[in-house]
Amino acid sequence: MPSWRYLSPPPAWSRLDDYPEVMDCTDSESRPDAGPAGSHAADRLLAQKERLLERWVERLRQEIPAAADERHPILVDTIPLFLRYLAEALSPHHPRSNANEGSTLAEEHGGERVRVTRYRLEDVIREYQLLREVLFDVLGESGPLTESERHIITMSIDKSILDACTAFSLVHNGLREQFMLTLTHDLRGPLNAARLGAGMILRRPEAPHVRQWAARLVDNIERMDRMIQDLLDVSRMRAGSRMSLAIAGCELVGIVQTVVDQLRFTYGERFQVIAPEPIHGYWSEEALTRAVENLATNAVKYGESERPITLTVRQTHERAALMVHNHGSYIPPEEQETLFQVFRRSHLSERGHQRGWGLGLALVRGVAEAHGGSIGVDSLPERGTTFTLDIPRDARPFQHCPTTG
Repeated sequence: MPSWRYLSPPPAWSRLDDYPEVMDCTDSESRPDAGPAGSHAADRLLAQKERLLERWVERLRQEIPAAADERHPILVDTIPLFLRYLAEALSPHHPRSNANEGSTLAEEHGGERVRVTRYRLEDVIREYQLLREVLFDVLGESGPLTESERHIITMSIDKSILDACTAFSLVHNGLREQFMLTLTHDLRGPLNAARLGAGMILRRPEAPHVRQWAARLVDNIERMDRMIQDLLDVSRMRAGSRMSLAIAGCELVGIVQTVVDQLRFTYGERFQVIAPEPIHGYWSEEALTRAVENLATNAVKYGESERPITLTVRQTHERAALMVHNHGSYIPPEEQETLFQVFRRSHLSERGHQRGWGLGLALVRGVAEAHGGSIGVDSLPERGTTFTLDIPRDARPFQHCPTTG
């Protein structure tokens, strides 16, 4: 068994700015076809690390749609540390035989790809394949890699793919189980209320409150129907299909006011509607109703309970905008884009133990884009949070435009 000690100065494979101390082996064995000291691939890798990362990120944005608009820190993720471990494995005297030996780095990478990006499993595989191509291209510029070096790189990438994909699947399945538990819980609420109302009507058909019980029964059934419809629409969007809209002439302020009137029965007089004038257009009244309801209930969940929720409806330049504002619930910039992704919820909602599917804002984005518009968020600690739904007054010309899904 070789003995171990810290060397000073550290060997070539440890020269990364953030990792000044690395252990080396005292015996002098090296890999059979390693070049002379200072000429092996570990030195090239460390010298070209930033260029490798830059070229790899560029390839990601070109070839993986989910990476095209992703922020740089999210894309690079654990890869800089992976390159450090790979340099260690390529060093003739280091005990690490591949970049994954003794490390869970690839598993963490796969798990993060599920939780904070829109990657698919095949995207995880492809990004490691691209990394291998970039490594061979860049490291080969200074001379051919040895058979042993190519084997170490290939083995490290293959093992990373296996570990990352395993973790991706495990985390994805865990999120799906969590979603099903939440879905079951949320559907049971209106289902139990509907069953209770139906039972009261059956037991007391002549009671004076039968009409009220029947109205509540219908409301709860419609609530369940909207939940199921939201789930179906989001599933279609994830499959790449755009939301199907029944476009007709309707009036936006009336839609907003109707939703607010219904929500007041549950949440009280928390809502203020500001609308200088009626706004007529060609939209899907049913889809906009669901979008407004999702934005308003989202404001109820995460806004300060003692302060009002304001819904402002305006028109300008042949466009209509709905702004839903609540005080509190500051959303950091790094979380704002992921709010509109399916099954994604902010850290605030997780810390506050707010139940939810992570579908509502994804559905709102689908409604906005299906109308040829967009949904945005503005959030500052001192001003609160405002979601803005911005759509053309006539959505008919945009029914064949692509959506982000």
